[in-house]
Amino acid sequence: GSMHENISTQLSSISKGNVEVLDLPPDDVDHLRATFLKDVRKINGDEYEPDTLLGLQRSIQRFLSDGKCPFNILVQRNLRCHVKL
Repeated sequence: GSMHENISTQLSSISKGNVEVLDLPPDDVDHLRATFLKDVRKINGDEYEPDTLLGLQRSIQRFLSDGKCPFNILVQRNLRCHVKL
């Protein structure tokens, strides 16, 4: 499987059921982001490099921005769950 398929599978494992991510409050989105970045692994089980994780965060933010989400997970400092890379 591809990196995209692997990440999609891992994202679905931490989903909030049938709730759209764009409808969640900032703290819930940040919690999902933090959980995903903490747990995501390559298909062989290895961890991703920090630069790859940063790229994934940017992709998540692009998805949120495209969906007209009013906050930015890359710069928002009042969000509780941050992953240190």
